Amino acid sequence: MRRSGRPGIRIAAPLVLGWAALAAAGCAGIAGGSRPDWLDGSASAYPESTHVVGAAGGSSADAARANARAELSRVFLSRVESEVRDETRTEIRDAREASVVERLSIDTTVSTEGTFEGVRIAETWQAPDGTWHALAVVEKAEMRRSLERRIDEAARRMQGDLERASGAATALGRSKALIDALRASRERDALVARARLVGRGPDGVRPTSAELESDLESSLGGTRFQVRALEVEAGTGSVRGPLPKLREQLEERITGIGFQVVGEDRADANVWLTCRMSLEEIERGFAGHFFRWEGAWELTGAPPHGSVVLASQASGGESHTTKSVARSRALAKGSQKLSGDLEGQISRYLRERVEH
Repeated sequence: MRRSGRPGIRIAAPLVLGWAALAAAGCAGIAGGSRPDWLDGSASAYPESTHVVGAAGGSSADAARANARAELSRVFLSRVESEVRDETRTEIRDAREASVVERLSIDTTVSTEGTFEGVRIAETWQAPDGTWHALAVVEKAEMRRSLERRIDEAARRMQGDLERASGAATALGRSKALIDALRASRERDALVARARLVGRGPDGVRPTSAELESDLESSLGGTRFQVRALEVEAGTGSVRGPLPKLREQLEERITGIGFQVVGEDRADANVWLTCRMSLEEIERGFAGHFFRWEGAWELTGAPPHGSVVLASQASGGESHTTKSVARSRALAKGSQKLSGDLEGQISRYLRERVEH
């Protein structure tokens, strides 16, 4: 009798576990069963005081479950959107500074990953016509705990960014750190708004996003570039003289982003750009003239020993039957390439977040 009982236990255990798993997954629901109340917007088993719910249908059980999860996210996030917009958008008074902030695209999109940890499909039901319906639920307490963890992470990133800003070697570096701090602060604002909908939100952290945006505007508005463009000897690097056209293009790119450029005699510069270019005629064994250009620029803190923030170098060549035209073409091509690299690197530098 004992031997005959043991196989019975072995068979029954997986069956019991299997039914428990199905029940936990919310896979119950048979065609023709009673219509659940959550289809009419009243999930009595999951009250609004303790749960966030979302119900949706689909052509299959899997489709209904996926649609229910999406509906839960949509309903919840739509309630957050207006509150986030009201709290994180501030009026930018200076049109020039506003254009810089806008071009840097520092708005933060907060991922829904993590917000809906613990979502489960509580129930499914198949209607007489064959369509499936599912109810997705998440406990507010569990969502709140998940959000609070992410809020703390964003606050820590913001504090780290502010420490970088205070120790930055250049005004540009300070602006970059403040941009990162503002991103983290806006992310925190969005997460706090979500937490308030599932319980008491965390206490405020200073500085606020509005205060950080004001600091950033001041930093960007106070960033002043001093630009030098020099022609140098190929090989030796000795200075031959200024290159006004190259300097003009570099300054045009800088002001196009939204920054100020000041003269070399100004003492209020806080970012220094030096660009050097050589123009050398090369014998190519054919009629006409060929000029090779080589250029490099460095963006640094205060000279002569300021740390390098960004740098770039490039080279190329141009030819023409007339020597002066060939040289002018090489200068124009090099100026276009170097100034374009400058604009691109500054923009990427400010946009790319530093990972702690």
